Amino acid sequence: TREYLPLLRQRTKWQDPQRNVQEGDLVLVIERQLPRNQWPVGRVLAAYTGADGLVRSARIRLRGNEVERPISKLCVLEEVLSEGV
Repeated sequence: TREYLPLLRQRTKWQDPQRNVQEGDLVLVIERQLPRNQWPVGRVLAAYTGADGLVRSARIRLRGNEVERPISKLCVLEEVLSEGV
């Protein structure tokens, strides 16, 4: 928990392009009131883009419910393979 989880969410400059969250990605949902080892795991159902074409929020299946969270509160654990690969 102290070594692996912080590496998943490294802070970088916003000028570097990063992969957009996509439908099917497995994510940790950051909950401030919980310790990191208790953050819930969810699956991205839909990604919503802003006017600039970047994903800004996503709908997540979480514990049998669907919730919407901003991308800043998500930590990608496993990326879905794109169909072209």
